[in-house]
Amino acid sequence: MWKDFIYAVRMLRAKPAFTATAVLSLALGIGACTAIFSIVEAVLLRPLPYAEPERIVVVGSLKTEAAPTESNKPGMNAPADFVDWKRQSQSLQALAAITGGPVNLERNNQVETLQGAMVSEDYLAVFGVAPLLGRAFVAEDFAGGTEAPILISHATWQEKFGGDPNIINQTLRFRQESVRVIGVMPPDFRYPRWAKVWQPLARNNGQLTLRGNRYFDVVGRLKPGETMVSAEKELQAIAARLAAQDPKNNRGWTVKLLSLRAWQFGDTRSSLWLLFGAVGLLLLIACANVANLLLVRFAARRREIVVRLALGAGRWRVLRQLLMEGLCLALLGGIVGAGLALWSLEGLLALLPDGNALKLPEEIRLDRTVLGFTFLLSVLSSIAAGLIPGWLTARTELALELKEGGRTMEGGAQGRVRNLLVVSELALALVLLAGAGLLWQSLRNRLTDNPGYDAARLMLLGVNAPLPFNAPTEQKALFYQQVLERVAQTPGVEAAALTNGNSFGFLAFPFNRADAPLPQGDSQTRYSSVSPNYFRTLGLALKSGRLLAEQDTAQTPRVFVVNETLARQFYNGASPVGRQITLSYLNQRLTGEVVGVVSDVRQNEPGQPALPEVYATYAQLPWFSHFLVIRSQSPDPRSILKDVGQAIRSVHAQQVLQKPDVLSEQLSQAVAEPRLYSLLLGFFALAALLLAALGIYGVMAFAVNQRTREIGIRLALGAQPKDVLRLVLGQGLKLVGLGLVPGLLGALAATRLLKSLLFGVTATDPLIFTAVVLVVIAVALLGCWIQARRATKVDPMIALRE
Repeated sequence: MWKDFIYAVRMLRAKPAFTATAVLSLALGIGACTAIFSIVEAVLLRPLPYAEPERIVVVGSLKTEAAPTESNKPGMNAPADFVDWKRQSQSLQALAAITGGPVNLERNNQVETLQGAMVSEDYLAVFGVAPLLGRAFVAEDFAGGTEAPILISHATWQEKFGGDPNIINQTLRFRQESVRVIGVMPPDFRYPRWAKVWQPLARNNGQLTLRGNRYFDVVGRLKPGETMVSAEKELQAIAARLAAQDPKNNRGWTVKLLSLRAWQFGDTRSSLWLLFGAVGLLLLIACANVANLLLVRFAARRREIVVRLALGAGRWRVLRQLLMEGLCLALLGGIVGAGLALWSLEGLLALLPDGNALKLPEEIRLDRTVLGFTFLLSVLSSIAAGLIPGWLTARTELALELKEGGRTMEGGAQGRVRNLLVVSELALALVLLAGAGLLWQSLRNRLTDNPGYDAARLMLLGVNAPLPFNAPTEQKALFYQQVLERVAQTPGVEAAALTNGNSFGFLAFPFNRADAPLPQGDSQTRYSSVSPNYFRTLGLALKSGRLLAEQDTAQTPRVFVVNETLARQFYNGASPVGRQITLSYLNQRLTGEVVGVVSDVRQNEPGQPALPEVYATYAQLPWFSHFLVIRSQSPDPRSILKDVGQAIRSVHAQQVLQKPDVLSEQLSQAVAEPRLYSLLLGFFALAALLLAALGIYGVMAFAVNQRTREIGIRLALGAQPKDVLRLVLGQGLKLVGLGLVPGLLGALAATRLLKSLLFGVTATDPLIFTAVVLVVIAVALLGCWIQARRATKVDPMIALRE
């Protein structure tokens, strides 16, 4: 074997052009496969950093009419439902609830905003995690008190407190309330992903009695021996009993369980498998290309191999030598491919949007598992690429090959195998091109989809009132009114308004028509607390009635503005203006009059229909925190950030500006996932097309070389160059035609898997398929035409002498 290895290295070194072409072809396929596998490993294969993570489940509420599939994720839960589930469940070892939002941390005479989670008892027991420093929550922490204990994330400990080991028992100020740090969580504990601090959810704060509002995330740990199916059936039975006891709030609701991995990465998993399948096709094309190169090289070494066999070498001995050469090529391709994977992985992670909208793990790396996968790919590639020449060696007829006249290699098994490999390359390239074409058209449709508002020069900037959580409504409204007035007067600000979230209509509350209750009970509608000039700032059109006004205050009757979707769905085309509606707002049933209807704003990602939405003035129903919506006079809204900050600090000197969200960039991030998949699949498709083009170019070059004498005879007997051109092009077109048929059939089957990723285009769009076929034909014809032109330049006399 060592001698075989040394000889293989010598043979590859003697043909540097051949070796470089083969190694780069394999490196492209192996590198792309390794980069994608590193993400697949992190998302789908790497164990979650919790004790026995397979026993951790996410519990969510689901409408009974909704299909209970994994793609239909359950939603949030009512606090009182969570209490009943925990009390009555026998299949769960622990059950915990999570809620929260932004909190103000007062340090060094400044106010910083952190994302805080409020958690119930057994929260850390669900995950089987203990703090890195300090202690966990104990039962007494949930009784409520003047100095609440908190846990902080490892990142917060490092960034805000410099990794100070004396952080334990330090007192901080949150929302003008004192809190005491009791622990620092491990660096790999990130649930929920957005949480920077954790506070105990007091048992007596009134939230745990709410039944109509659903805003709790719930996680649980199965008892040993219990399954997710049995636990789900038990909780569904409890939900059915609650629906019978309280039909007003629970009728039409059931429970669904998901594993923690499915909850965190469910939307990403199918897309990753599709990408992994696509990159696998690219590797197959690369292997086919290398196999074709080895076949050509085998033809050049035919006499050497035949003489070896004639002198007594066993067929296994020759086959082993050829496989060793293929293994050397693949190992070199694996080494170069690992370098390409590292480089491309860094570029791939750089393409991820801010905030990691794809919900990928924060640590994606080329570890031992991934490098082991790369080595395995290299070995398999060497077998795939070297087996075909070896198989042909085993079929060699010595007597026939030793004949002096046995020169033509164009026909026979080798010619058929080379043609079959090229046909396969073209077919696989067509499959990838069709998928890439559909995703690019889908992305184009998403980018041109109208969000319902004018995003140009708009930005969102969070502002938190430096007031206690339970401060009076009038006090909160006064603070935000002062901030809004100062910002609106800032140079460079064209318009400014307030809203209660950094995404439109991000809150959902039970809603009802006060004059005609819906037979199925309360319906969830989006809710936004805004300032009166919100609609003008966003560029929304008034359809009927009036907008919210400055005269709508806490002392005047409550009024609402609704969107067109709500008016259409709940009033059957009749005008809702002047009608009474009811909102279940934080355990209060609030009734008010509809005074206007405005155009829809798309609350979710592109392609999703607008949802019913109710707007209330912040003066009547202020939320805990608000965001400024600012339209800048400058094309870059960030250019006025400094002046806006000074205006805000003129109201409260300790305010620290949060990172602003530019609306045009936010819309771009909404299509981050389809854009990334389109880029990747497009790259794979172009690489596959290039490899297929090189494959057919190589086959045609070999064919012309083998038929040089025949072409010379044809020209000597009077054939014209156009006849030779037609002969060679005809042979190439035959291969292209043979590749198009299975390629189209494969593309029709494969693109059906992309249905969930497409927007505004069908999986069998005829224009896309026609364009893809024309591109494949054009590229293949270019490779054939170059060789056909070379064939017409053959000198008959030189060809006959050879």
